[in-house]
Amino acid sequence: MMGLWVSDAKEVGDISRWSDDSNVPDKWKQAKYIRFLTEAEYLAAIEMGMGKTPEQELHLRVFAWWAANDPLRQAQPDKAAPKSPFLPGSKARKNLEQLVKLLSATDPNKRLMKAEALRQLGRFEELQAPFPKAFTKVADWMRRLVTERDALVRELFSLNKTR
Repeated sequence: MMGLWVSDAKEVGDISRWSDDSNVPDKWKQAKYIRFLTEAEYLAAIEMGMGKTPEQELHLRVFAWWAANDPLRQAQPDKAAPKSPFLPGSKARKNLEQLVKLLSATDPNKRLMKAEALRQLGRFEELQAPFPKAFTKVADWMRRLVTERDALVRELFSLNKTR
């Protein structure tokens, strides 16, 4: 894993994927595109200390969490749904437990993210309320999932869809 933070990279030029590349140096044409990492790569970056600031560690842990949920998001309706990646002892669960500790309960956005992480960990009793009025719809959706003891990642506002 070479560089991790795009903001740390030195920009040597800029080309569009769809532009005419006749004036672009050959070396640039062979460069790799920036991509999101896999869950394992995010977790390795955390282990290697690449989250040099609390905010960078938070970003790495959030992206690892989202990557752990990707198989559930991409599950085909006609096939058996994958199990939660956050089973006891899993690396994904350990990451999410650490993320919960990093998320502030005072910032409304991070408090909502923390509530979703706690829900996915199955720690339903720890969800804090109330949420600001702007989050009423999301909070209602989350309360319904908590009542159902549903800890899997779900599409936001899929209330009218069957699962």
